[in-house]
Amino acid sequence: MKEVIGACLCQTLRFASKQEFKQYLEKLDSLGRAYRVDREEEQPKGHYLVRIRKQANDWSVGDYLQ
Repeated sequence: MKEVIGACLCQTLRFASKQEFKQYLEKLDSLGRAYRVDREEEQPKGHYLVRIRKQANDWSVGDYLQ
């Protein structure tokens, strides 16, 4: 029988602005979700591109965010 020891989501997200990205991080914090931002990049037209690893559901993230 398998058992999930650790899991995380790895995503590339595009936000309309840096402010929108900051609001997203505040929401993750308020939900108690662990995350790590790997890359932030300003794009043309004011968009903000982000690579992030974050906790999936309430599962342990193991050592994925180290």
